[in-house]
Amino acid sequence: MFLLIAMNKLAKFILPTVLVALMAFGAISSARGRIAPRGITIEPSSLTVYVCTEFTVEIWVRGIPTDYYMIGFDFRVEWDPTAMEYRYHTTKDHGWGHGYGLSKDMGFLFFTYPAIEDPGHAISVDDVWLTITFHCLREGTSIIIVKSVDTVWLWDGETTVGVDFPYYGCTVTQFPPRPVGGVLVPAEKLTVLAPYLALIGLVGAVTAAVIVKKRRKA
Repeated sequence: MFLLIAMNKLAKFILPTVLVALMAFGAISSARGRIAPRGITIEPSSLTVYVCTEFTVEIWVRGIPTDYYMIGFDFRVEWDPTAMEYRYHTTKDHGWGHGYGLSKDMGFLFFTYPAIEDPGHAISVDDVWLTITFHCLREGTSIIIVKSVDTVWLWDGETTVGVDFPYYGCTVTQFPPRPVGGVLVPAEKLTVLAPYLALIGLVGAVTAAVIVKKRRKA
């Protein structure tokens, strides 16, 4: 009986505590949802490129909420290293100090901009932060993505909060190289046609020799 009474008292204490915690978590999540920026995007959102050519994409931050400033953030760009090769990047950090990490073999580039509560450091407008140039390696379709979690830091002049944000990738459709000065023929077809091409060349050479001989006699 004593154990039952103790458990009832414990339940009366625990249940309200859990409910308060859930309400607080919901309030924080709701607030984050209301002030989250529209997104970090890779632009353009789709590209058509040819094998053995280079192309460039841009990383933008868009839709910083009204009455807030972005004072720091980080993000990671990922790609398929078998489909495209990283060549170089250009940072547009707007005077912010930053750090980054790169793995060409694994296919990712990571950037971080530490949060600083300073009006001179604050950003409130859409802008581009990074450009990356790739070299197309093979045909097919692949996606370049940008992602992060809770690492866009917003400041209203008094309080700083880290928020989630949507992110948008870029779909890259990769075609075989464009032919230059003729029709592009796959190597296996050339192997099959090689004897016939040689025969055509031989006939052409004999014909040219006959014509030259006749002209000399004339």
